[in-house]
Amino acid sequence: MDNVIATTVSDFFPGEGEMARAVNANDWERTPLGPVSAWPSCIRTAVSICLGSHFQLMVLAGSDLIYIYNDACIPIFGDKHPAALGRRVADVWPEAWETIAPVLGSVLETGERVRQDDWPLMLNRSGFAEECFFTLSYSPISPDAGSAAGVFVAVMETTRRVLGERRQRTLSELAIQVALGRGGDRTFDLVRQALAANGSDLPLAALYLAGPAHQPGSGDVDAVFCIGLHEGCAGIDQRIAWGGEAHPLACLTGLTGLTGLTSAAGPQLYDFEELFGRANTCGAWPEPPRQVIALALPGGGGTPRGFVLVALNPRAPFDDDYRQFIDAMAGLVASAVASVDAAAFEVERARATAELERSKHDLANVLAKTSDAFVSVDFELRLLTLNDAAVASLGGAREELVGRSFVELLPATVAMMLGPALRAALAGGEPVEVEVCNPRSARWFNVRCYPAPQGLLVFGNDITERRDAERLQERAKRELERRFDLRTEELREANRLLAAVFDRAPGGIAITDTLGRFVRANPAYQALAGVTEQALLGRTVADLTVASDYPAAAEKIAALEGGAVDSAQMEVRCRRADGSVIWIHNFVSIIADGAGRARYFVHVASDITERKRVEAGRRAAQDELNVLYQRLQTVREAERTALAREVHDQLGQILSAAKIDVKLLEGDIRVHGTALAPEKIIAELHSAGVTLDRAMQLVRDIATELRAPELDGQGLYAAIEWHARDFERRTRVSVHLELGAGLAQPVRAAGEALLRIFHEALTNVLRHAHASCVWVSVEQRGAALLLRVRDDGSGIARQRARAVCFDGSLGIIGMRERAALAHGRLRVGPLTPRGTLVSALIPMFTQEILPVLPGAGSGAPP
Repeated sequence: MDNVIATTVSDFFPGEGEMARAVNANDWERTPLGPVSAWPSCIRTAVSICLGSHFQLMVLAGSDLIYIYNDACIPIFGDKHPAALGRRVADVWPEAWETIAPVLGSVLETGERVRQDDWPLMLNRSGFAEECFFTLSYSPISPDAGSAAGVFVAVMETTRRVLGERRQRTLSELAIQVALGRGGDRTFDLVRQALAANGSDLPLAALYLAGPAHQPGSGDVDAVFCIGLHEGCAGIDQRIAWGGEAHPLACLTGLTGLTGLTSAAGPQLYDFEELFGRANTCGAWPEPPRQVIALALPGGGGTPRGFVLVALNPRAPFDDDYRQFIDAMAGLVASAVASVDAAAFEVERARATAELERSKHDLANVLAKTSDAFVSVDFELRLLTLNDAAVASLGGAREELVGRSFVELLPATVAMMLGPALRAALAGGEPVEVEVCNPRSARWFNVRCYPAPQGLLVFGNDITERRDAERLQERAKRELERRFDLRTEELREANRLLAAVFDRAPGGIAITDTLGRFVRANPAYQALAGVTEQALLGRTVADLTVASDYPAAAEKIAALEGGAVDSAQMEVRCRRADGSVIWIHNFVSIIADGAGRARYFVHVASDITERKRVEAGRRAAQDELNVLYQRLQTVREAERTALAREVHDQLGQILSAAKIDVKLLEGDIRVHGTALAPEKIIAELHSAGVTLDRAMQLVRDIATELRAPELDGQGLYAAIEWHARDFERRTRVSVHLELGAGLAQPVRAAGEALLRIFHEALTNVLRHAHASCVWVSVEQRGAALLLRVRDDGSGIARQRARAVCFDGSLGIIGMRERAALAHGRLRVGPLTPRGTLVSALIPMFTQEILPVLPGAGSGAPP
């Protein structure tokens, strides 16, 4: 029943977001999932929840784990959006599939939920393999019974936070090492170790410094240290001419030597391959970096003291966060250089002291600009220094806080958790990390305690948003599970209701895809086709339609699919499973996808075979009436022509002869006068009289042909009886006559029509039937007379009964003409097992609208 629900809406998933539209518009039949109508209800419900949420949610559907995600997840996919929609996880992230596959496999196989916090994945989403981190919750999507149908994923990308924390740890460690070095001989070694600890963000770092006597445009810069290159410092130039134009650094920046690399010029980016060659790799990554950034280190007199070369992480974008980290790192290195210069140049103590103060100020600025709270405490946990963030967290003025016990300044609940951590760091000499909540501000902090020569260095960063997000995520997860269960039950109820309507509809309803293949068919449609729904699923509409009818129907369906019309109606012949053919009226409409394209066709069919049979009969009758009318006109004209010929050829000649006799007599009288003998006059008059008698007889004969005289004297029934006996006497064919008692005489036109039809019927029996017996009956049917003439002869074929003519004479068509002239109806047909029936129904008095004549299929006498 899931399929029924899916195919009754234009958009399967509601929503106005980009991904809701994309999911509705996607051609899912081309994916392993198939059409949405075939998806399990639990998958469709999960997709609906996912698309309607503002949290980062995904659905991995089916055993192939097909991606479906919402708008909030778009940034995760980078340049793989929107192509990732509808593709397998393995195809979207082939570079990370070996890492992801075991976890997803465990969820599908065990049905247990899995959570990954800050999970590192290498994803190629911006044209390169990028280091990414995610906190994910994988939950199986299971139907009522059976294995999981997919995985529901709640995700939060933590890349920025994880990289920020890693870089902050590097800066913190670098600051500590700078402070610990105090400008001594080990300062640069400590700096190098601090930088080397982060081979991910600092694959390569090299420090070049000029000598104290450096002057712009002359001298050299020497390599102090290099980390990351697998060949060590041997892989870089140990000395670079300060004004050497041939050096790659000068060529790539367009500067004349490194004199152009000043603090004002800002950092400069270089191509790694141009500086170090394609084969060189460095840091934590197997591939070489793409770019190197050079940052000038400030020196005295506004000229650079040297510069730091840093290869950028090939698996991270060089964004603002990364830039700020590099700037802060360079500032700390500059502080280390300053402290070393201060210690090395005792002769220039004053300037070195100023440089040191400046370095401390730079360090303070770095710590002040960071969002982390920073304090340093002595071994008694008294505050020595603190930055603005720490002052804001503790409350009060900086001067009032310095020298006081750090633990006593903390709220009791915080002191209970942080105090033991501080003491553990002092006692063990190892960093300690703890998460605490400040009740004053209701904010959470991640506190890191690092041992230092004077006591401890304590860093704390605000993780309230992360904790809030985790709580919201858990709350949202519970709410989504509740809504998921509720929506599932609603869909089940809707399925039951729609199934009842679909299956119990009295008309035939079928659903096909755009290729005409059957998807569903209700019982009424199955009855029309004469097959079960299971048998229909492997067939198309064209398979059921008579071949000659299908092209016209296909054109209408094509117009419907193309959007030219909203619906289509057609009448076609359908070949049923038992071989019989029926006419059906088919009303077709579409179920469209989100883009308005036809996804399915709905066919509402009804049996119109009986209507078609009636229409065919009406058309045949109309054609027959048209032929009869034409024949009537022809007969009328022929009768007029024949009458004119009779009058001209015979009556005209006779009257002309009589006129001649009279003219001759007139001539004789004029010539002879009274002398003409009376005998002569009498003879001429007698001759004229005989001629006129012949003329009168001819007029009576013509009138007899045009009008039956016996009707005037005897009436219709006596005339029928006389002709029946005369026919029996002349032909030796037995005639059984049955006339209804007390029948009224019809009007002249009706009686003449019935008598002429009776004459013609008997003539046809004699000429064609070879019968031995004829049954004749006349009875009254309402305001009409029904004449029936039946014989036991050879019978007339049905096709011959419909012929326009009958053996060259008027035949059947003559009888029909006479019936039509009297506003009646005639029917001729064969009887079973033999014989022919002629029946005529003629109004007796008025032009009544007559009922259909009784059929001629019974073998019993009328």
